[in-house]
Amino acid sequence: MSGFEPPKFEMPKFEMPELPKFKLPWEEESPEESPASKFGWLNLDPHLPLPSLEQIHNSKTGIVVSPDFRGREIYLCDSSNKRGVSVRSEDFSGYYKTDIFVCDCGKSTPRRSD
Repeated sequence: MSGFEPPKFEMPKFEMPELPKFKLPWEEESPEESPASKFGWLNLDPHLPLPSLEQIHNSKTGIVVSPDFRGREIYLCDSSNKRGVSVRSEDFSGYYKTDIFVCDCGKSTPRRSD
C-alpha cells in the first residue's frame, strides 16, 4: 500500500490591499484637525464666566473656557501665552478686538458626576 498524498490545489495570487492611514492618539494633530479649530461661542461652558481681555493678557497659560470640549481642555490665549495646538479665533478676536487664540491643551480630566 502506498502512502496517502493530499490533492494539490493551485493557490490564487493574493496582494494585500492598501490600508487606510489613521493617526495614532499620540501623533500631533494639525491645527485644522484639532478640536480648537471647531470651538466657538456655542461651545463655551455656561458655568464659567467669559474672561476679560485683561485676564487673558495677564495669564501665563491662558484662561480655561471649556474644561471638557470633546474630551479636551480648551483655553483662550493671546499671542504671548499660546500653548498646545493654537488656532486664531475669528469669533473671539472680533469680540475682544485683538488676536485671540483658541488653544487645545490636550486631554481633559473627567469631571465628577456626583
